[in-house]
Formats: sequence, C-alpha cells, structure tokens
Amino acid sequence: MMKSINFDIRTFFFYLFIFFSLIAEYKFLNSSVISYVIAIFFIFYDCNKIELNKLQIIFLLFFSFYFILLLYYSVDLVITLKNIKFFLGSIIIYLYLSLNKNKLNYIYIFRIAYSLIIIESFAVNTFIDQSLIYHTPHKAEFFNFYSRPPSFGGIASLTGAGLVILYYYLHVYLNKLRYFDSIFFLISLVLLFSTTAFAIFYIIIIGIFFTKENKCYSDYGYLLLIILLSIIFLLVLNYFTDQYLSDTFNFQKITITYFLKIVTMTFEKWNDFFVTNDFSVNYLLGRQVLGIIRTSGDNGFLHLIDQTGIIGLVIFFLFITIFTKNKQNYFFNLFLIILANFHYFAFGNIMCLIFIIQLMMHHEIKE
Repeated sequence: MMKSINFDIRTFFFYLFIFFSLIAEYKFLNSSVISYVIAIFFIFYDCNKIELNKLQIIFLLFFSFYFILLLYYSVDLVITLKNIKFFLGSIIIYLYLSLNKNKLNYIYIFRIAYSLIIIESFAVNTFIDQSLIYHTPHKAEFFNFYSRPPSFGGIASLTGAGLVILYYYLHVYLNKLRYFDSIFFLISLVLLFSTTAFAIFYIIIIGIFFTKENKCYSDYGYLLLIILLSIIFLLVLNYFTDQYLSDTFNFQKITITYFLKIVTMTFEKWNDFFVTNDFSVNYLLGRQVLGIIRTSGDNGFLHLIDQTGIIGLVIFFLFITIFTKNKQNYFFNLFLIILANFHYFAFGNIMCLIFIIQLMMHHEIKE
C-alpha cells in the first residue's frame, strides 16, 4: 500500500513539474526554480533508481569537478548557480526525466503547446496587451498590425524551436500525429514568424524524406509542396526586402539577408572571443566566477562560452553526445539540437529542454 502511495506522490509532483515548466516564462511566474527544486529533490530521493553507464558516470564526475572549481573561484554563489541552472541545468532535467519514463503522453503536451500559440496569437493582437502576460513582450510588428506571441518559450524563436523538435519526435519516433495535429502545428509555426523554427522544420522535412526507407507518393507530394511553398515564401520576401524596415512591413527577422548576417556575426564573435581572451580561470570557467550573468541575447553559443568558459562548452557538447541514446538518426538528432541552440539558447528554456531531452532519451523508453 505504501509503495502505491509513493508512486502517486511522485506522479503528482511530476505533473506539477511539467505544469510549472510550461508557465515558467509567463509574467505571473517568470521562474523555473520550482521545477528545478522538484527535480533535484526527487533525484536525491530516488538516486538509487538512476541507471547510468560507465561513460555517463565519468561525465558526471567531470561535471562535479567543474562545479567544485566554480564554487571555489566564484565571488557570487547565487549568480554562479543561476548560470549553471540556465546553461547546464539540462543534466538535472535529464536525470529527473529518466526517473519518469512513460508517465507523460507528449501528444497531449504538443496539442496544448500549439493551442496556446494560436490562442495567444489571437489574444495579443485583439484585446490583450502583451505586457500583461509576458515578462519580455515582443515589440516587432509584421504588416504593421501583427505581433507574434513569445508563448511558453518566452521568445518566439525558442517556442518555435521547441515545438518543431517535439513535432519531429512525435512524427518520426512515435508516429502519433493525426492530420489535424499537423494542420494546427503548421498554423502555429506561421504565427510564430521565426526564422529558426522555419529552418529547423525545413531541415527536418528534408531529413525525413532522405532517411525514410519505404517512400510513398504522399512523401513525394509533401516534399514537393514544401519546396513550392518555400519558393513562394522566398519570392514574397525578396519582393518586400527593400521595405522590411519601413513602418508598414517588418520582415527583418525572416529574411535570408538577416539570417546570413546573424550567422556571420556569430562566427566573428566566436573568433574574437578566442583571440582576445587569455588562458585564465575566466577563460576556462567563464565570467560567472566574476559575478557576471548574461542569459539572454541573439548568440546562444557565444553566451554559453562567455558565461561557462571553455570547460562549460565542452561539457555541453559531451552531454548531448553521450546522453543521446537513440542511435537511429543519431548524428541528425545531434545536428538538430545544435541548430536549436545556435541563435537563442534553447536549453535555457525548461519546456524546450524537456522536449529536446525526450528526443535524446527515446530509445530507453518502451512505448
């Protein structure tokens, strides 16, 4: 009887964890601390149930050594903990999700997610001011009347990246999506107006087509439709490119020119970082040890290096490499995860992080 009660308590707190993660970026909460507290508590409580291979254990020991160094050199423990939670909290969430396999049907989470985007998109463009529900409301307007909703990701690009990753997981590995799911997903994707989300989705469609063994006529038709829509989309953008900075049209965020600008700027800043920084504690552990925190901005990996140091960057890539269990499309999945963090750091948003980790640990989950 006691075992049944404990199971119910764990399940209750797991759903509570998901709920607080979903609303973490909204103004009335604006924190993922509650979710992390729940996760850490049950990790320690059920640590004997966590299953790890030798390579994962070595990784956790390496991370623990890094964490001890941070505590030793840090001038502000609170800022250091905030940085670790934001950039490398994925380790905690992975361990907690590994304790709660099969407790959540992600198709329902997917439907809640795209429904939120559609409802919020209508609301913030009609009768609700964004500042009432979002901590960081979007200022950019498209067509001089449409504002995209930040939604559960806090930023439209993060929300879009997380939603597309979840779509990929459900479509490829679970095959649970119905036609109305795909339709509403595409509507929500358009409403987000995110270049990052569009790019990831387009790459996923191409990737699915070329990795699928038994293709049917609908696969070719779907690919052709995507290509035609993309061509039309690019032609429309090209027509309005000269006007996207005007008061009437704001296409800046979704033009190819803007995308190439971001990519170029990213690599230039990476180069500047390695050239201008000396080999020091700051270089190895990041500026977090100096009491500096910066968890927002356009260049996700640059902030990762800047705040957590070279060791933090290595830990991030070791984590996604070692803990991605699904060997089917292994390298393609790694590429998607890296791409999702390229512009904004998707691992910093707990709901996007949950979607990505679910993809990473899929082969352990018996459906």
